[in-house]
Amino acid sequence: MLSQVLGIAVSCTYFYNVLKLFTKEEIYDLFAKYSLFVAIIGFPGYFLGVNLNVNTDPRFSSFLKEPAHYAIVVLPACYYFLKTKQYLFFFIIFLSLVLTESSIAYIGCALMFILPNINLTRVKYAIGVIPFVLAIFYWVYSNNEKVKMRFDDTYNSLKVLETGKFDEGTNISTYALLSNFYIAKENFIEHPFGSGIGSHYYMYHNRYKKVMRTPKYLYRLELDDINSKDAASLFIRFFSEFGIIGLLATAFIIYLVIQCFQDKSLIVEQSIGIYILLKLFRDGHYFPPELFFFLIIFYFSYTKSFLFKNEGNLSYSRKRFF
Repeated sequence: MLSQVLGIAVSCTYFYNVLKLFTKEEIYDLFAKYSLFVAIIGFPGYFLGVNLNVNTDPRFSSFLKEPAHYAIVVLPACYYFLKTKQYLFFFIIFLSLVLTESSIAYIGCALMFILPNINLTRVKYAIGVIPFVLAIFYWVYSNNEKVKMRFDDTYNSLKVLETGKFDEGTNISTYALLSNFYIAKENFIEHPFGSGIGSHYYMYHNRYKKVMRTPKYLYRLELDDINSKDAASLFIRFFSEFGIIGLLATAFIIYLVIQCFQDKSLIVEQSIGIYILLKLFRDGHYFPPELFFFLIIFYFSYTKSFLFKNEGNLSYSRKRFF
């Protein structure tokens, strides 16, 4: 617990004091430029088969630790370039995201185009067509064996949230997410207001893991407790460590993100909003290098705080890179 609190305090203090020295435009343009640089230097390594990081994963990740982490970090810059009409830079980063072959990257790319176009009229329309979509799905499910098989496999995988008994064929990514969700659910039942910051890892190993049935091949790979330190998802970690309070906090965060997409001028806030949504879905670490960089910009800019220099006194001109 102490290490978590200290890590959060140090990260907040550092970024708060650094960001005070810049305007929002200055610091975010700098971030976007470096994201573009990271994408560009990743292409030669990817196409030449040269690994730029410690992992052996052949998918695109430049020199970041894994494709999913790369996607989460650079997606805000991709959205920023799209909305500021810097289409060449947008395309470069967008192509790199496609090459990651990461589901989180594809979800983020979808959010870039879906979230800015959500409004009440379209939501009502979407609700109205749900019965027709369900009817079509049922017909396809009943008449297509491949669709039926995939749906049944997904449903059977989700049943593990009730039993904790994983099949031997469960893949690593599914196990990482569902095993931590199972632990969080069990912890929530016993501790509805949470077991405290940093406690998910302890509950995983000392309380609930012994009742799970883990695929044997994960023991051989020493991945039987994969992502137990960060719960594989910030939402799952909030759910486990803060219970009902964590659920309410998550709902409030999602509300703020949705609200910022109602104002087309909030491009920076919207790009960070996409990061926040992806972070809730995947990666539960409390203080990776970029998290509080984004959160502090989002909070103080969104609330129109005076953290950043008075923009009326700027001598900085908004130039495109290069």
